Amino acid sequence: MSQSLVYRLEIADKAYALRIHLRDYGPNPTQHFAYMQQAAEAGIAPRVHYAHQADRIVITDFVDRVPFPADMIGVLVPTLRTLHSLPPFHASVDQFAVIEKFVASFDAFAVGDL
Repeated sequence: MSQSLVYRLEIADKAYALRIHLRDYGPNPTQHFAYMQQAAEAGIAPRVHYAHQADRIVITDFVDRVPFPADMIGVLVPTLRTLHSLPPFHASVDQFAVIEKFVASFDAFAVGDL
């Protein structure tokens, strides 16, 4: 559901993710980049190597896709505790409204396609 261009970069046998954000992050776009950095420092998000708010560019470690562990609760609970220990995010985006709009667009496409 991201409005970002995402590329995988490989430099000296190490993978990175380059994200170019296409959308506006409102009156205080630095918050978005600060949240990424806080989550990375807490160990629940990829390390941020570069973030430039004006250019809307972020380079982080690339996260390889791996299967979920058998004991997902054992991973999820400490991660959620860490997330909830961080300062609260601002409430500028209603994620439920975004999902509802996405589903409506999908439904309109699917019905029109029959």
